[in-house]
Amino acid sequence: VGLLSPLIGALAAAKVLVGVTVVTLPLAAMRVLLALGRDVRLGLWAFLLGWGFILFAGWTAFLLGMNLALWATAWLVNARTVRDAINIFVLSAIVAFTHAQAAIYLSCMCPVLVLMRWRWGWQSLRASVACAAGISSVILPWMAASIHVGKPGARVPFDFDFDGLPDKLGAFFHFTLDNQIRPLDQA
Repeated sequence: VGLLSPLIGALAAAKVLVGVTVVTLPLAAMRVLLALGRDVRLGLWAFLLGWGFILFAGWTAFLLGMNLALWATAWLVNARTVRDAINIFVLSAIVAFTHAQAAIYLSCMCPVLVLMRWRWGWQSLRASVACAAGISSVILPWMAASIHVGKPGARVPFDFDFDGLPDKLGAFFHFTLDNQIRPLDQA
């Protein structure tokens, strides 16, 4: 969105991102099914997974990350050469940049695919190690920066404030059905 908004405006850029996200989910599912030797037409049902609450709630980064994770899964299934492993490394790093849950999904798929493809031996292991290294190259520095809080220039740790039941019940209408537009100081 940040790259397109100076060219076509923020609203149009957001629409393009949502459109790409919705269209690529069935295509990514079809790609995984093709890699596994299944009927690719079943991937069209994946549209229903993307067109729902998570899209309406604005979780486009999560959906985009999952789409890329599905593509990376298909590449993991078909990986044979060192060049394929390098491509998987790059794509898995991009997945880790989009959303942490997509990176976790892809991290869980690496050992599963090694066990599924054990007869290919080193080819399967090489691709899975490249995938894990791509994810780790993004996630580990982020985690290291988040842990070292006492140093100058470090960020403040997360703080969770748990509201009691009376506060939650008092704000229930505001967070569920209240869709009236008000100034920010009244919200």
